[in-house]
Order: sequence, then C-alpha cells, then structure tokens
Amino acid sequence: MKIQNLLMVAGMIFVSVIGAKPASAVGVDFTGPYVNMSPDPLVIGQTGTITGASIIGDTVLNVINGTLPTGGMVTFSYNFDGNIGTPALLSATSDYSYENGGQLFEGFAVGVDGVGSNFSAAEGSVDGSASTALAFASAEIQGSQTGTTIIKNLSAGTLDFVSTFLGTVIGSKNFSISYEVSAVPVPAALPMFVISLAVLVGYRKRKSKQEDRVAMIA
Repeated sequence: MKIQNLLMVAGMIFVSVIGAKPASAVGVDFTGPYVNMSPDPLVIGQTGTITGASIIGDTVLNVINGTLPTGGMVTFSYNFDGNIGTPALLSATSDYSYENGGQLFEGFAVGVDGVGSNFSAAEGSVDGSASTALAFASAEIQGSQTGTTIIKNLSAGTLDFVSTFLGTVIGSKNFSISYEVSAVPVPAALPMFVISLAVLVGYRKRKSKQEDRVAMIA
C-alpha cells in the first residue's frame, strides 16, 4: 500500500474514533428470535437486554442485526440457563461501503467460534485496491453457559453488523443477551503513528523536490 494511503487510513481511524462522543446512557430492550436494531445507527452509551429465540428440539437460534455509528463498538454478552452443547456456533459479521473525499471505501470483518474451533478475518479496500480493514469482529464461547461477540467500526461511515447464535443447548432454553454500545478506545500509539507517517511523507516530498531541482540544474 502507498504510504499516502496508509496515512489517510490511519488518519481516518484516528479522527473517527476521536469523533465518537459518548452520549447519556440509553436503555433499549428487544425481544424475539430475529432482532433488527436498525434502521437508525445505535447510540454511543446505549445499553439493553435481548431475549427470545427460535427453538426446535435442543437447537436454539437467535439473530441480531443493526448499524454502528462512526467510531462506535458494540459488545453482546450471551448468558444461558442451560449448557451449550455440540454443535454450537457463535458468530459476528460486519461490513461497510461509503464514499469519502471522492474515494470508495469497502470492507468487512468476521469472527466465528464453534465448540473447539475459532476463526476471524478482515479485509478492506480503497477504490478497489487492498487497504487496511476499517472494521473488527470477534466471537468467543466462554465455558458452557456464556459467550461474547464484539464489533467495532473504525471507518468514517456506518457499519452494518450481524451477531448470531445457532447451536444445541442442553437443559433450560432460557437465556438473555445484554449489550453495550461504546466508543472505540483510542490506541495509545495511534496518534504518534499518524504523526510519524505525516513526517515521513513530508520528508519524501521534500527530498523529491530537491532531486527535481538538482536534475534541472544538471
């Protein structure tokens, strides 16, 4: 990736995260096996509980979808009364597509955790060329009764996401999902990283101008 593009992406991450201002806590609860938290993006500071699932025998399904604002992240904490059995799958997926400064930014992130297996991936592009992914997603089944998914929006646009549990639950099928929307933490090294890249770009431009002057004199 060209250093100018790297600087631009790093700068966008820094600005979007800094621009995500916490709001007063807002409690919003949902119920049902298929929860749509949209059409509006979630609000920084929003919290709540989600209950309800599609149950067939020992198989439980719950699907949550929504939209994150710039610089926002959401954490879903799954708590089951019964025990998570095999097979079971917890996943988080997210994607973005928007224009900024005349350029098209696209990408996705996915995190999947099954009993005994874990997978994650993320890709991004700027005008079709590979770039740093501006999204993050992870999923983890913790023990026999809990799980967590986390989705982060590092882009300057909105981020669509889906958090899904599909699996066997032994015993009681009752469960609840608590969620919290917060601002993405700013990595301590990111501001210095952006500054260092800016200095490097300035140095290269200055060196290029000096080489052009030498060539003209020659």
